[in-house]
Amino acid sequence: SRPMTVRDEVIAEVLLPRFLAPGDEVRLPLLLHNVELPPGDITATLTTEGPIAIAGPTTLTARLATGARAQPITALRATGSGEGVIRMAVTGPNNFRVEREARITIRSSRSPSSEIASAEIAPGAERALSLPIARYVPGTWRATASFGAAVRYDPAALLRAVEYFPLGCVEQLGSRALALSAAMDETGGDARVERLQRAVDSILDRQRFDGAFGLWSAQGEAEQWLTPFAVEALLRARTAGATVPEGALREALRFLEEAIEDASEDTPQGRAVQAYRLHTLALAGRVRLGAARRLMETLDRMPTQLSRAQLGAVFARGGDTPRAEAAFAAALAATGRRYWSVDYGSAPRDLLATALLLKESGLLPERLTQLLGTLPGPELRPQTTSTQEQGWAVAAAVALGQNLRAIRVALGTQTIESRGVALASLTADATARNLGDATLFSAVSIAGVPVTPLPAERAGMRLLRRFFTTDGQPLNMATLRQGQSFVLLIEAQAETNETHQAMIMQGLPAGWEIADRIAAGDVPNMPWLGTLTETVAQPALDDRYAAAVDLTPQRNFARLAVRLRAVTAGQFELPGGEVSDMYRPAIHARQNTARVTVLPAE
Repeated sequence: SRPMTVRDEVIAEVLLPRFLAPGDEVRLPLLLHNVELPPGDITATLTTEGPIAIAGPTTLTARLATGARAQPITALRATGSGEGVIRMAVTGPNNFRVEREARITIRSSRSPSSEIASAEIAPGAERALSLPIARYVPGTWRATASFGAAVRYDPAALLRAVEYFPLGCVEQLGSRALALSAAMDETGGDARVERLQRAVDSILDRQRFDGAFGLWSAQGEAEQWLTPFAVEALLRARTAGATVPEGALREALRFLEEAIEDASEDTPQGRAVQAYRLHTLALAGRVRLGAARRLMETLDRMPTQLSRAQLGAVFARGGDTPRAEAAFAAALAATGRRYWSVDYGSAPRDLLATALLLKESGLLPERLTQLLGTLPGPELRPQTTSTQEQGWAVAAAVALGQNLRAIRVALGTQTIESRGVALASLTADATARNLGDATLFSAVSIAGVPVTPLPAERAGMRLLRRFFTTDGQPLNMATLRQGQSFVLLIEAQAETNETHQAMIMQGLPAGWEIADRIAAGDVPNMPWLGTLTETVAQPALDDRYAAAVDLTPQRNFARLAVRLRAVTAGQFELPGGEVSDMYRPAIHARQNTARVTVLPAE
């Protein structure tokens, strides 16, 4: 035996950035290395496929001696969204020829937006399903039609919103699992279960040593209200086909059972958490009627509609119908509430969850019929709802649609039949005909990156973004060069005199990358940054800077900094920064989108 080298006589590579955004134009070097051919011309001819185009020479030639290398330059432009393919045919002396292929993702770091249109279709009537695709960047939008929901909002749009929420605390992941467990999906059961399993695995990553769950990690404090919520999401996910390890579930249920014995029911928070513990244990088949009856004595002091409904669900599963009906009646009478950070809840969330629990109990059918008329309607939209509202809205829509009259819809040449909510993906305008004998509710939702960026906006919060050189001087963006490091300073402020769990997002141009997330406190050698705020979480995303921070009336201001580096020369989109309350998204601030240039290295 003897060593053997296997390689091309000429090495040819396209030096691509990590990704591009639609409209970006990047300086594209080609690495040509004549390893062992005789001296001569090495020629590369470029072609593209997908949402990219060569914006410079398509044929590049370099005269190279044996062992020499060169980097001829062309340019690449992103024309849409999706995956682009660059093919390179390389020729050289001695009839050398080789073909190479490279791929690049085209996606915007801007936040998507969505539109929903709903209408009723009479028996035998038609409805034109029109898609405003001209308002969205090609390749970024996705449209869905839903038929037969018992509710008057679009559950498909809310499912998509909760799935693609950019952060991942245990509440957000639990809401995602709750929605996916409802088994409502137009892409097929296997794909849905796969996405559900990813949500389940991420929830389990946040389980502590004692069986409880931390908010962002297993090292966080035990979350009292979110732990039973996470367990409920896991139980429903298991029923929907996900794999949940018995050991993890056993430890979580053991934590809840022990907490029930030690719980204090003297405060609204304590009563709300105790009701959820009892409900989750009952969902797992461990009905604790004694503890539930003790809590029932404080029914008139239960703090929320949801806590009363959860108590009713416990009695329903335990066979105590009179108490179950009394608790549900009290829940239906407790309408309206303000946002409460203890249970991440709102009036719409409570109403949706109450409807779901009442439907599952099988009790008070006449009251459930009345409740359907009070549920949120088209105003329940992705942009204005929290992940709690989105997750429960999807679950409620599916549960309330069960056992209803069968629906039959003709969508183009396809006939859709279902006894619940039916979904269909749309790729173009279509026409739907109601083949049934009852009026049918339908909704069409489309979500994607808008062609025209969303304008700057300020509602209860403000956001300031500044760029500095590493020695603290304001950065001249017109002179930014490839290889240069600089600092982004973000300042966010709440103007409501309330407590907010805020999410800060700053999308990165394709030519930039994060070099370092600067720690909280006073930064050595950078006194000009001031004192930086401690974050709750900073996810390791590569196309944006993201952080979660707590803003309070006593400390309503956050200052964050990140060190960036310009890595690719070209012209790029700089998305506007955003800050919002994660659970009250109507409280937010958003900046304008801009364009930035990175000059070639000197």
